[in-house]
Amino acid sequence: MGAADIQTVNPSGGGVTAGNLPGLTTGGAISAGHIGELITSNLVQGSAVVLGTGTPSTITSISVTAGVWDLWGQIDYIAGGSTTVTVLYSSFSTVTNTLGTFPGGSGIGTDGLAQIYDTVNFVTMANTGIYTQSVGPTALLLSSTTTIFLVGVAFFAAAALSGFGTIRARRVG
Repeated sequence: MGAADIQTVNPSGGGVTAGNLPGLTTGGAISAGHIGELITSNLVQGSAVVLGTGTPSTITSISVTAGVWDLWGQIDYIAGGSTTVTVLYSSFSTVTNTLGTFPGGSGIGTDGLAQIYDTVNFVTMANTGIYTQSVGPTALLLSSTTTIFLVGVAFFAAAALSGFGTIRARRVG
């Protein structure tokens, strides 16, 4: 690494210790296309998606550009009355309102955290009961811009169930 390269990595001058790259210290966001870029979408509780039993539903989505990303998501399931829940799925997918398959099958991720499945053994949730399910982190390797959907599926009886949550991706390469 020559002096010009060091200046590019550390514009304030000085050397860079091997294995240590300076981070952003201004409190601002990382620019698009750079390592550390963060893309996020959050659906708040007041806008929760009403779920039908056994029907995959998109909670929220993001558009992710080509590159290497770490992907995380969380769905909060909330009951509208006394609801008995038997199974919850949360996953990433490249198709809206479609539960993703296990890694690689839907183009999402390289590990087993691309889809989470919980058998909740007939849990009864009251009006204020929230069951949170996290998905990821999982590696996402893209060659072109792709929309990633955070999708939830619930199997339940009585009353109603809704979902809200967050999906985010951080560029790592």
